[in-house]
Amino acid sequence: MDRFITSTSVKKIRLDVEPAEAQNVDDPTTLISTHVSLAPAPYYKYLFDEFYKLRNVENLKVTAVCQNCSKVVSGSTKSSGNFLSHIKRKHNSLMSKVEDARKKKDQETSTMIQTKIYDTPKVSKELVKDLVFNYIVEEMKPLATCEKPSFKRLIRGLTSDSIVLPYRKALVSELNHKYKAYVEMLTGFIEKQSYVCVTADIWSSNNKSYLGMTCHFIDELNYSRYSYILACRRIKGNHTYLNIAKVINEIMLDFKIENEKVTHVVTDNASNFGKAFRTFSKQFNVTDTHISDSNYLGLISSDDSDSDVNISSDDDVNDSNLEFDVVDLSSLMLNHKETITNTMSLPSHLTCSAHTLNLIASVDTAKIVDQAYNSISKITFKKLSSFWNLLSRSTVVSDKVFDLCSCKFPVPNLTRWNSMYDAVHKVVTNKQNLVLVFNELKMKKMKKNEWSFLEEYCKVMGPLAISLDKLQGERSCHLGFVAPTILALRLLLIQMDNLVHCRPLCFNIISSLEKRFDYIFDLKKVKSKSFILSAISHPKFKQSWIPNRYKSYCKQIFFDECYLINTDKEAVLNTDENVDSDNSDQEFFQVLSENCLDVDIDIQSNHNCINAQAMEYLNSKNKDFNVLNSFPIIKKMFFKYNTTLPSSAPVERLFSSGSQIMTPRRNRLNDKTFEMLLCCRLVTGSTDGIGKEYAKELAKRGLNIVLISRTIEKLNKVATEIVQEFNVEVKVIQADFSKGQIVFDHITKELDDIEIGILINNVGMQYLYPMYMTEVPESTVWDLVNVNVGATTHMTKLVLPGMQKRKRGAIVNVSSSAELQPMPLLAVYAATKSYIKSFTEALRIEYEEDNITVQHLFPLFVNTKMNAFSYRLQETTLFVPDAKMYATNAVNTLGMVNHSTGYWAHGIQHFFMRLPPVWIRTLVGEFMTHSFRSDYFSKKGLKVE
Repeated sequence: MDRFITSTSVKKIRLDVEPAEAQNVDDPTTLISTHVSLAPAPYYKYLFDEFYKLRNVENLKVTAVCQNCSKVVSGSTKSSGNFLSHIKRKHNSLMSKVEDARKKKDQETSTMIQTKIYDTPKVSKELVKDLVFNYIVEEMKPLATCEKPSFKRLIRGLTSDSIVLPYRKALVSELNHKYKAYVEMLTGFIEKQSYVCVTADIWSSNNKSYLGMTCHFIDELNYSRYSYILACRRIKGNHTYLNIAKVINEIMLDFKIENEKVTHVVTDNASNFGKAFRTFSKQFNVTDTHISDSNYLGLISSDDSDSDVNISSDDDVNDSNLEFDVVDLSSLMLNHKETITNTMSLPSHLTCSAHTLNLIASVDTAKIVDQAYNSISKITFKKLSSFWNLLSRSTVVSDKVFDLCSCKFPVPNLTRWNSMYDAVHKVVTNKQNLVLVFNELKMKKMKKNEWSFLEEYCKVMGPLAISLDKLQGERSCHLGFVAPTILALRLLLIQMDNLVHCRPLCFNIISSLEKRFDYIFDLKKVKSKSFILSAISHPKFKQSWIPNRYKSYCKQIFFDECYLINTDKEAVLNTDENVDSDNSDQEFFQVLSENCLDVDIDIQSNHNCINAQAMEYLNSKNKDFNVLNSFPIIKKMFFKYNTTLPSSAPVERLFSSGSQIMTPRRNRLNDKTFEMLLCCRLVTGSTDGIGKEYAKELAKRGLNIVLISRTIEKLNKVATEIVQEFNVEVKVIQADFSKGQIVFDHITKELDDIEIGILINNVGMQYLYPMYMTEVPESTVWDLVNVNVGATTHMTKLVLPGMQKRKRGAIVNVSSSAELQPMPLLAVYAATKSYIKSFTEALRIEYEEDNITVQHLFPLFVNTKMNAFSYRLQETTLFVPDAKMYATNAVNTLGMVNHSTGYWAHGIQHFFMRLPPVWIRTLVGEFMTHSFRSDYFSKKGLKVE
């Protein structure tokens, strides 16, 4: 999310600069640590070699000091007249030397141009192999592509006939090397973590079955979740509990993952997964001395059949009202699997809460027995099914519907959760247009009571769909979301009144929630403990979700866990160091505080530091993760219980990528090659943005780079690319600038032995989409200030002392055209950019005497992920360049001007933008941000508010 780059700015052209640094929300920060001469002076640069000493370059004005008489001479970058006239008048005897210097320079320039034109660029064999390998892996091409005649002609046609392309065996060797490096890297990451969560699922395609596993952990410095693929391994034969256990155990051993480190393995509700963990997990052999309940983990079927299980079938899913059957381990040891069962051990198991909600929405609602509801439901959905089938089968119909409705209609998909609700909701929101569509297609019309049924259906299913979306989030969702979400969902359904057609549906969902999530509604069950502690230790919820009758009980569980954590190990944690929206969460969970919660806590005098810490945390109003830094015991508890994801959705997304590889044409891939190819593809996905491209442009000029960014895997990837392509030194520093002052101690230590010559402050953060001030989440406001203002200010303050001491240096502060006028709907963002402009102008004057150049860049729209809220800004055009195009142009302004848009087409736009007064520009800005807001809502299928 953040990035900085290092690069040079300008004012003094003959400036020898060294390291620097860079950063920008989705790209890395960069630092440069090599002597570099800034952009050359104008075409008469030969005059400055021995006759003049350059003093300043500002726009087209050049100021220099004569080295013979120390007189200051001013001129233009377009003419040498003033400088030559001074020599003729005052030092005429030197004119012959001036002429010789000019001829020598012309000769050097001519030779250089000829070399550039006629020299054939040399491409190393290793570079060709890397480029071909990355293309094949990222584009999902067969490994044999490199040996196809058409591919060879393409590459040699673009380069030269002398290029040596790698053979298939070389790519296989490279694939093995990349995969081995990935395993070593991930094993190292996991070894450093206190807790990890694992998700697992089985997937079948083209008559083959695979067990996929992913791992997840939370960074203890910035609370960001990181996700990696562990494996996508072939599972042969029936999907029995024993086969599943063997493959999971094998993968765990490959990555040296200790069971004690794994908080949970999250799977769907299939009975074969349930039996595998009941048989081989220690969690089922431990009796809790504090809580007694026979239904230990609920939601797992007592069906222990070893028959082949169709994992996509809902018939094999657990039923939450069934208790666990008792597994007689002694009898297991007597059969022919004795050796295997003695050596295997699995971590704790948790069933996917999102999948359970999906079962309620699909399987349970199909069991409604109310005749009136079933009658109207059957008739209505039959008509909709005809419409959806017609859309799927006929492109003519699909085009006609799009012409009439100006939108596409999703078709329900059994394998995609929420797809039925999404499809119905789209129909209801386009009711008026669909009336015309049904007439045009001569289909059976929807009656008034059927439309009314669909509206009620969306009203009832809407909260469930929102809940499911929240629980299957990967980046910002934790186990602590489950209990508040389920309780809030039930309360929202109970409060629904005036239902004419869908009251049975509402009652059915409430009943199913109470049945399948009984451990949430009865918090004294054994399984409830993890959900209680994960929610209380999450700053967003604390005690706000707990029903009054369980408040004192949950509070005691929380205190007991605090004592246990402190006893087991002193909670000393290192504190050196955006797609879910907080405002939507606030609205959803508001129902909890309105119905059952007395958040006042009686604070009693207690000298026990643990109890005091727990009480202070519970009374804190701060909902940001940073509050945990003040409570080390609670922080330890948060990681222990909230590392677990409530959903197995991440591994489902892994299979989405896998399906693109495992096409019929590639079905002959051996199992190991398939697994390595999938892992390497997911790791080699590139990142975009100005920061990354700026870093490459600087490296291209021979500068050593220091990259600073929030995401370590992106840092490592970009660093590897730069080293391989430009053969320069690259250092990476992980830091999240949105966390504020806390990260700079860490950065200072990392940069202690590096002289920073060029600093490029390219850090930036944008709104998710244009919104009114009251809509902007408080956390986003602080992130904008910390990233856009704080990072630039503190990084500048960090490097200035060294530049002052060396009497040379350059700082480039990248702002935005949003600084030109107030920007309604982007108020905070535009204000932070105005700060950058003012800050830069002041610095230039302050440090002019120290020979430190401070440049101000203010680009207009660039095609990056920051502007993803509008499709118009995601298309590269003349006036909306991509990051590479912009960076290439912007780097060329270093050493030439103090103020620049960085891109010639933006310069033209900027000239005309400045012509009208500010109030007119503000009105134009308001119109523009409203149109971008409409783009975002249209993209999401929402009505513009």
